[in-house]
Amino acid sequence: MFEYIKLQRTVCYGTCPVYSVIVDNEGNVSYHGEMFVYKSGEHHWKVSKKKVEGVSY
Repeated sequence: MFEYIKLQRTVCYGTCPVYSVIVDNEGNVSYHGEMFVYKSGEHHWKVSKKKVEGVSY
């Protein structure tokens, strides 16, 4: 099992979304939206343990 998974998108020369998302092994999700995103700022929520365990990589 993993400790956490992180996805981060950084700036480009256009209107690329700038954000990061971290999902830990308990299903806690942390999102930070910066530019050109639907929701800006810090947001947190939780996904079910069943969904986390279903992650394949």
